[in-house]
Amino acid sequence: MLIERIGSRIALMFLLTLAFPAWAWPQEADMPFDHVILDREGPKDPWAKIAGDINGDAFPDVVIGGRQGPLVWYAYPTWSKAVIADGGYKTVDGELGDVDGDGDLDVVMGGLIWYENPRPGGDPAKRKWRAHKVADHPTHDVELADLDCDGDMDIITRDQSEFGHKAGNRIHIWRQDSGDKWTEKVINCPHGEAIAIGDIDRDNDPDIVIGGIWFENNRDIVNGAWNKHRFADWHPNATVQIADINGDARPDVVLSPSELKGQFYKMSWFEAPSDPKRENWTEHIIAEPIECVIHGLVTADINGDGMIDVVSSEMHQGSDPDEVAVFINRANGSAWKKQIISSRGSHFIRAADIGNDGDIDIIGANWSGGYQPIEMWENKSGGWVHLSSRKEDLPSADVGRQAASLILDIDKDGVNDFVIAGWSEETSMVWFRRTAEGWERYLLDNRKSHIEAGGTYWDIDGDGDLDILHGGSWATNEVWWWENPYPNYDPDTPWNRHTIKDSGRKQHHDQIFGDFDGDGKAELVFWNQTAQKLLIADIPDQPKKKEDWSFAEVWSWPLAFKYEGFAKADIDLDGKTDLIGGGYWFKHIEGTTYTANQIDDYGMSRSAVGDLIKGGRPEIVLGSGDGVAPLNLYCWKDGKWEKHMLIEKVDHGHTLQVEDIDGDGNLDIYTAEMYDPGPAFKCRQLILYGDGKGNFDTEVISMGIGTHEGRLGDLDGDGDIDILQKDFQKDQRVDVWLNGGTYKPKGAWWNGKYKYRLPVRVGTGSIERIDKPAEVDIDLAKELKRLCVNGSVNEGSIRIVEVASDGKVIDDSVDFQFDKALQGDAGTLAEGKLTLMLKGMTPAAGTRVFYVYFGGPSDVPAPEFEGLIACTDNVRHKDQDSIKIATTNATYYYHKKGAAFASLEDTDGNDWLGYNPGVGPISKSGSGGKYRGLPNMGYPEGYCHPGKTVSSSRIVSQGPIRVTIASESNDGKMKCRWDIFPDYARLTILKMRTPYWFLYEGTPGGKLGINSDICVRPTESGGLKTAASLKWDGDIVNLSGPGEWLYFAVPKVKRSLFLIHHEDDEGIDSYWPMNEEMTVFGFGRNGLNKFMRTLPAQFTIGLCDGISFADVSKVIDSAYRDFIIHTGPIQTQSDVENLSVSKIR
Repeated sequence: MLIERIGSRIALMFLLTLAFPAWAWPQEADMPFDHVILDREGPKDPWAKIAGDINGDAFPDVVIGGRQGPLVWYAYPTWSKAVIADGGYKTVDGELGDVDGDGDLDVVMGGLIWYENPRPGGDPAKRKWRAHKVADHPTHDVELADLDCDGDMDIITRDQSEFGHKAGNRIHIWRQDSGDKWTEKVINCPHGEAIAIGDIDRDNDPDIVIGGIWFENNRDIVNGAWNKHRFADWHPNATVQIADINGDARPDVVLSPSELKGQFYKMSWFEAPSDPKRENWTEHIIAEPIECVIHGLVTADINGDGMIDVVSSEMHQGSDPDEVAVFINRANGSAWKKQIISSRGSHFIRAADIGNDGDIDIIGANWSGGYQPIEMWENKSGGWVHLSSRKEDLPSADVGRQAASLILDIDKDGVNDFVIAGWSEETSMVWFRRTAEGWERYLLDNRKSHIEAGGTYWDIDGDGDLDILHGGSWATNEVWWWENPYPNYDPDTPWNRHTIKDSGRKQHHDQIFGDFDGDGKAELVFWNQTAQKLLIADIPDQPKKKEDWSFAEVWSWPLAFKYEGFAKADIDLDGKTDLIGGGYWFKHIEGTTYTANQIDDYGMSRSAVGDLIKGGRPEIVLGSGDGVAPLNLYCWKDGKWEKHMLIEKVDHGHTLQVEDIDGDGNLDIYTAEMYDPGPAFKCRQLILYGDGKGNFDTEVISMGIGTHEGRLGDLDGDGDIDILQKDFQKDQRVDVWLNGGTYKPKGAWWNGKYKYRLPVRVGTGSIERIDKPAEVDIDLAKELKRLCVNGSVNEGSIRIVEVASDGKVIDDSVDFQFDKALQGDAGTLAEGKLTLMLKGMTPAAGTRVFYVYFGGPSDVPAPEFEGLIACTDNVRHKDQDSIKIATTNATYYYHKKGAAFASLEDTDGNDWLGYNPGVGPISKSGSGGKYRGLPNMGYPEGYCHPGKTVSSSRIVSQGPIRVTIASESNDGKMKCRWDIFPDYARLTILKMRTPYWFLYEGTPGGKLGINSDICVRPTESGGLKTAASLKWDGDIVNLSGPGEWLYFAVPKVKRSLFLIHHEDDEGIDSYWPMNEEMTVFGFGRNGLNKFMRTLPAQFTIGLCDGISFADVSKVIDSAYRDFIIHTGPIQTQSDVENLSVSKIR
């Protein structure tokens, strides 16, 4: 059956916030939902709604049970309907679970019956579902859980007390015994309805929750006691959900009133205390008053910000409008934003990721009345916008069998285009030129080229534009490159093709350019499969002459085996780019001599490489290519490659790339399967989202669309990574998946004197930020080229405004600082780093939008802002020329020859470092003076240590928000840069003798309080707190995020000093108090042993008010966790006045 889509997006009706004033939150757009009708003529009075994977295709399906039957299921994505049972059950509720333990989902319905899924031996859409009667037992509520932890599902039921039933005062447990036998246990409870299952006391078994009471499971579920614990006084009829609302890892409870119409109550969540058996649960009201018809309640992360949201639905018999509403969790349940997605009511709604697109959708239907379609509110907030040549969203390639694809900026407009090539008697290659309306197809080659997969691009002729290179397939011994005719393009005129090889053996699957011999010039490398050789060539001075191309053998193999796949990276961190392919990595020795180092026996594979586990050597990913095999991740450990299987079976996974797709600062993996050869309609397109530590969450982007040489790149110029998908031989279709859609700037032009504006969107990710500077790398000259404008920009003409979600200006004078790149023109503005302040608090998952206006009058003076930081050079401090930096919360003294901080004074004058050139009066040790400082990295050389004289330092830039200092040792072996901001300072180590350490040798609060100061590490929930008198060592493990950190808390002054190592490692960290005069803390230190080798590396330090783990950890996360930043597309005033220009089909 066809899916009927109603409208386009469901609009937000109004905003509701509780506990926080409106000004505390940046305005934000509504969440987008599509309203989808799954079935207009579903079962009459559809009481039961369930979601889960019925047919085993890894996609959730939908089960609906009518009051009198039938019980049916709808298969995603066509929503074809099949009958499970004609009737016989008696319930409002049902559940899915593997009752018989055969690996598929069965259906349990009140009555009490469970229906056996015909899988794995039969098709659940065609075979009969066998009914198993548990008891003659009508119910209102049904839940499934392994209550006794014996490995099988038990059933929990409850009836209701309204409408004459008077049976909601008993909870029934049905323990599953062998042989399809069941033993009943009854728990008495107050009258009412609804049950929920969750591990309230966190003892690894599920407890039972009703309105205001939870029953403690002791695993002897039939004969044992179910101790009752009251947590709230609540309306007798409740809907119940269990979820961690405030992010403290404790299960909280959400309650709403379910019956009767005409009564009014409230919706609340109850915060679980550390001991849930106590009655001190704190109530937090979500909405009040509400009518007592909330018979649908789900909890899930609807907007993808990491916090649990609440969705409620009013039954149709309530007072109009009958709202289905999403309550977006703000500030861990202390505020809520309400969005109405329907006003026609629903009943017993369900939440599931329908389509596996990475967001949570809502399923529902009214239980009675005149409007009963089976509905879905499809969440479009975190998904992909799918465009396809099959839907005429973009042109067809028409190149025959589509063998190759590329993403590159052909016309130099700053936005990527893409290329499709294939095997055709006529047109063999085309390029899709990005336009304001979408893409336009241009001819590139109209000959029978028989192009093989794995092409590449480079500025081969050195004229400033990108040319294209492909090898011939099994049908030819040729390799060619096509000369970019920039700027003279015609949609019907092919490019000039130049042959560089037309002799020897055939097939050249995969080519790559790179400087593999370290001579500063790029070489071309390609496989010649039937010759059983890997070949390399320098690009000649006259690349159009075939005879000038000379190919040398990098490697050969004796057996008729097909090696393929390429990637490149500095594998051994020697500063030279290495080649990866065919299960090997190739290291340059001299001339054209390379050594082949095997990673794994995985020759006919696709290759990708990147810093997937931050720190150390890059990791390598190998996939199945033209076969069926696992997707593996290889990590360098203890002198060898350690293999980790990510996916056990990838069927013809001829797509593999690594990029940061979700913009969280961690690399992700993109892979996909062909259709035929391949798993046909089960072929998948997958993203494995990485966390930088080697863990991955998998998202199925599509299923049933074959992918051969899919590519990643920013296809719409909005700053994030999109997907180009093409198949090989089934449909010859081209698909584009835009990451969250194309961003369209909103709002009227702020000031007509300015010609251009560049949108900058700053997202907080999962971290709340307070008065946080954001750093944005921009190149305004490059942005102007997107508009075909050449010229310079006056620095004084820049202005930045902040806008709300609707484009209205909320701050027309945003504090910012622009630091030109070192190569920038001294008199004009082109490229550099823009630092702007996000004033106030920005919540987790928040996004703030700024417009950078430029191109104004030339006589406009540069804007002046009240400085948050001041810098004074050549200040004498402790006998050395120093740089003094005064910020809002500290004053730093940086020794220029020592390349280190000697003093860090808080606002009360307490020096947390306390360097002086002497010794302690009692200890007679340098711990009383000359040993102190930060970061004290180079023992015994004296690098980065106050008082030393082995380096030089200079101020690179200074402004109202940031000061940058560069230091280099006199022997050239150390280079570093400090960026000091109002609340913290960040060190980037660019060069250092390895191994090295990072030390804090100082005086917390001005004097080390051996019995009062506290060292706090994030190695356990709530922080591991140890006294400053206690020595310890061991790798710091951060449970809540990337990197490593700790802080020293001083109760006397109620302040803390935090120290962060951005890159996580396994090196030993340590602390000890030296002579009770100073701390000796070291990242990567144990005794005199150093453990850190990663370069470049970053560290952040800072002072903050407060000493509690909750307060300080929030400051730490804000200080070092990356923003998610997108820039563009650039606009002119006419663009804004004619918004249709920026539309995409």
